[in-house]
Amino acid sequence: MKLILALIVAVGLTACGKDSETFGGKFGSISACLEKTQTHANSKISFVATDEPGKVTGKLANGATFGCVLKATGTQGTFVEGWYTI
Repeated sequence: MKLILALIVAVGLTACGKDSETFGGKFGSISACLEKTQTHANSKISFVATDEPGKVTGKLANGATFGCVLKATGTQGTFVEGWYTI
């Protein structure tokens, strides 16, 4: 339920910003997701809002919001879904 709410908020924030853009991908681990997000956004993590074993969300120094969430599916297996919105 919390994950669904977080995704709704993230999509809502994305839709409200005229110039916002969302980037995402699949990763083998949360640490790989966080590292690639910081590299691709060219910005370091400045605030962590959620820090759980299967979920990390927050803000980057450039103001982008980000999230890395562990997913498990029957067809794709287990992976980390990552995104950031600027």
